[in-house]
Amino acid sequence: MTMTPDEAEIFVRSFEAAWAKRDGEAMRELWHPDGLLFTPVVDRPVSPNELPKLVAAQIRIAPDLAWHLLDWAARGSLVYVEWRVTQTIADTPIEWRGMDRFLLEDGRIREEHVFADTTPMRLMAAPDADRNRLAAASKSSVSPTPMIRL
Repeated sequence: MTMTPDEAEIFVRSFEAAWAKRDGEAMRELWHPDGLLFTPVVDRPVSPNELPKLVAAQIRIAPDLAWHLLDWAARGSLVYVEWRVTQTIADTPIEWRGMDRFLLEDGRIREEHVFADTTPMRLMAAPDADRNRLAAASKSSVSPTPMIRL
């Protein structure tokens, strides 16, 4: 089903508001009951009923976590959102960027795929981590562990 540009913007603004509140229940309300979230920070697909628990876990790990909308686009029943997260991990402020792809059904999320490089966050947890290098890599959107060196 195709959304109008106004319907797509209402969805994006509602998603942004739920993140601003850091409210898992507000997030869950945006979802179709049978929806699934696929994110690199969890080891399996997440159901809408688990979103309050997921948001609480993210805030517990990084109490200052803030999600920032950068841009978005829509086509048909798909919405794409570009975002930036700022947070502190192991006493080091970091930021990272990503994109979400939403498949909407009747204005609610049927499926969300989160695309982001979580390497800097994962490496930050190591006791011998060079946190300044990892924080710089996360801000510049380069890999702290490149596959190719030029």
